[in-house]
Parts: sequence; structure tokens; C-alpha cells
Amino acid sequence: MSDKKWEYLEERGDWAVRGSYDEPDNLQFLYRGEVFRTLTCPGYQIWNWAAHLQDNIPALEEALAADVVFRAKAALEDVTAGPWVARAESDGDYPIYADGGPIFGCPDCGVRGGAGRADAEFIAAARSLVPELVAELERLRAEMQSALDEGDWA
Repeated sequence: MSDKKWEYLEERGDWAVRGSYDEPDNLQFLYRGEVFRTLTCPGYQIWNWAAHLQDNIPALEEALAADVVFRAKAALEDVTAGPWVARAESDGDYPIYADGGPIFGCPDCGVRGGAGRADAEFIAAARSLVPELVAELERLRAEMQSALDEGDWA
């Protein structure tokens, strides 16, 4: 289904459902403007989904909470830009730095709280790894959806 055929049917808060009367078996659920799920429901009338969007929000939010991509994106909101690095200090702490300044533990200002080495390195690596994992998962999901849309099951 091309994007030109999508039209919004209903919005409720952060959620929207859209579909096309030209292809009434296909619909999308959007969360904050981003496609969360695309569904094909043979014989199902999309306007029923629109009419009952409010009733479906609890189930959608439960599915959203279980979705690794959305959880990872939420975890990355307002996080200090990377890359992060962990630097060893003489007292055994490993403050984490970004753009030359400390973001976790601050030996220069006397605020302690550095993590152990393995934890600090994991935290520092996560800032780069999580976006890469999200991108790869989104790529694979798009590839899978494309294969499903084209009927290419093999």
C-alpha cells in the first residue's frame, strides 16, 4: 500500500489509526506520529478500528511496553550525546565522559560515584550499541514487512 493512500481515521492522545478505503484490509497504528504496527485484517472493516481506538489503547500500550525498539528509543531520549568513554582514576573509580566532560562521577569537582570498570565500560558502550541495535532491528523489520507485502515467504 502506498503512503499516498493512507488517511487518518482517528486520533486519541499519542495514538492514531489510519487506513485506506481503497484497500480496507490494511491499517496502521501510530504512536506519536510513528508507525508502531501495520496490520492486514482480511475482511475486517478498518472504520471499526477507528471507532474503537480508545478501547484498544490499553492493549496497544501493553504491546508498546514490550517492544524493544520503542523501549530503546525511549531510553535514549535526553541522553547525553555519545560517544562516551570510561577513564580510570587512581582511586579505582571509572567516571564516564562525553565531549571531554564527566557525565557520571566527577573527580574534578569532588563528586564521587564512578562505577566499577566492567559496569562503566558497559554503560559507555551502551550509548553507541543501543542505537546500532535499534537501526538493525528496524532494518530487519522493514525487510520482513516488505517480504510479507510482496508475498515472498521463502
